[in-house]
Amino acid sequence: MNQPIRVLNVLTIMDRGGAETMVMNYYRNIDRSKVQFDFLVHRDQRGAYDDEIESMGGKIYRLPRLNPWSGNYRVALNRFFEEHTEYRIVHVHQDCMSSVILKVVEHHHRPVCIARSHSTSQDKNIKYPVKIWYKRSISKYATDLFACGKDAGDWMFAGAPYQIVHNAIDVASHIYDPAKQERIRAQIGVTNHFVVGHVGRFNHPKNHSFLLKIFTEGCLFRGSLGEEYTASSFTGEGVNIFRVLVCNVPLALSFLYRKELFTNSSKAENLAVNLTMLNGAIMFVGLFGMANYFARLANYFLIFQSLSLPWMLKKIGGKDGKMLTILMVLGFVAYFYYANVINQPFDQDFARLSLAEYLNIAGG
Repeated sequence: MNQPIRVLNVLTIMDRGGAETMVMNYYRNIDRSKVQFDFLVHRDQRGAYDDEIESMGGKIYRLPRLNPWSGNYRVALNRFFEEHTEYRIVHVHQDCMSSVILKVVEHHHRPVCIARSHSTSQDKNIKYPVKIWYKRSISKYATDLFACGKDAGDWMFAGAPYQIVHNAIDVASHIYDPAKQERIRAQIGVTNHFVVGHVGRFNHPKNHSFLLKIFTEGCLFRGSLGEEYTASSFTGEGVNIFRVLVCNVPLALSFLYRKELFTNSSKAENLAVNLTMLNGAIMFVGLFGMANYFARLANYFLIFQSLSLPWMLKKIGGKDGKMLTILMVLGFVAYFYYANVINQPFDQDFARLSLAEYLNIAGG
């Protein structure tokens, strides 16, 4: 009986990372009577996929951590290929550091040495210059270059010809299942919440800027401001200029009467005045669109206006203080009449949330 061709995949550890999951998706669906996957990893501890690999007939070998300057590592790597001459195809998934392994594989005359690019960049940390240095020689030692996409191939292989091999996805496992949804929701405690989930590390290749754009266009609003809202509820024109001016009265007074207000004032009083800027600044941003969202958000900081204005009027004192008090009373009466009679508020059509409720929902 013919034995299957055994392909050696080289990775760090078979945990649930992107490259590891992609390899497993291939492994589950190939004809393992013809092609079998084995794994050379760089960690002593078992990975999340190890049991499944062994159940499908795969072998797992272990080396020390990949260190290009370690004599012990190079000895262990060379010894492995001296002892395992059966591997004619070696597929390396170590990104920039793949050249360290590929050089040894080539030295042992293996006919197929594959390097694969899984990303378009590397983390900018202390290891970055070392990784960029080793990245330069990948195409020198590999017989075949694979990439998950054009950007990944262009970045990793720097002009050398490569083949795009798209990541494998088991579509059947992603079909919507209401029963599974309810079971998982119950397990993680979000049965009665609107949830937008993301699985991935917080680094650049995971494209969090695009996720934030999605949140901005609808998901975030519903998730953080109540189940009754939709994206369309928070789009549209900007905040009325009258409302912006009213919210920035403390800011104007703190500029016009800064000597009277901040001479011999306490840190707590100064802080309260500074915090009034939050309400005014959010309202100002709302001038340019999405009034419903920014006006509601600004309202959570309205208390600082209420605390600071009486203190300001008292500190200013004299004729100016009395005149300002009269003007403010008239101005706020006109404002509240406008806001509650002429221009019916947005909030009346939706459920209200306290600040505590807002923070609790936003924090998950």
